[in-house]
Amino acid sequence: MRPPSDQLLELIDRAKQLIYDQFEIQIDVTIPICSVDEMTTKLKNIYATKAPTVYRKIEPLIPFMEGKFFKEDREIWLIERIGENLATIVHEMLHSIQECDSTHREPIVHYLTYKLTGDKTGIYEPLIEDWQEIERMYNIKRILKTLISKGDCEDF
Repeated sequence: MRPPSDQLLELIDRAKQLIYDQFEIQIDVTIPICSVDEMTTKLKNIYATKAPTVYRKIEPLIPFMEGKFFKEDREIWLIERIGENLATIVHEMLHSIQECDSTHREPIVHYLTYKLTGDKTGIYEPLIEDWQEIERMYNIKRILKTLISKGDCEDF
């Protein structure tokens, strides 16, 4: 594990500002850079014994992860090189302030990452259309409020 470079610290500051501009919430997390092996070890240590079913579901996805927010530690681990980008940082920072929960907790974060960064690489195109319809019906402020409110992430 290593600390972020100066260039990455600038991206982190930019991501924090994007979050603050929308939510007026200061992000307070540690952000180390790790390898896929280090991420695998961390996830295995957390889930393999206390939630083996969860671990079996996420284990095949680990090589494709770019980052992960660890709530207990208030840390966002970024995978070296592939996770060192604005969209991944914003995505994980959104998880760090996320209060809504459901089996569908990712779509709202994917959409808000897209809205804040303009980056479409982490979102399935039909999901954008679905959430644009939700935004037309309820407005972006309602989506933002839903993310930071207790309840279901798709309860509008």
